[in-house]
Amino acid sequence: HALQNHDLSAARRLLALGAQPEFPVGPIGMPVALMPVMEGNLDEIRLMQHSGVDYSRLRFRGATALDYAKQSGNKELLNVLGRHGTIL
Repeated sequence: HALQNHDLSAARRLLALGAQPEFPVGPIGMPVALMPVMEGNLDEIRLMQHSGVDYSRLRFRGATALDYAKQSGNKELLNVLGRHGTIL
């Protein structure tokens, strides 16, 4: 809910308490950490990366976070994902 509400402070607290950002949620089972990629929220992506999320390994329905970012056409999003070990 913290990411859905764009509440970075709450997200930080939840991560500090042991929240697992790669855990699937919702009726479709999307990993929590993928939500900011789908929304193009760079600050939330950076928070997830700082918390150890490796977007080059995160998959949902057979596609990587980078695949979803490429579909969006958002160059800034691709750049943020690419800076942390993802091959562009």
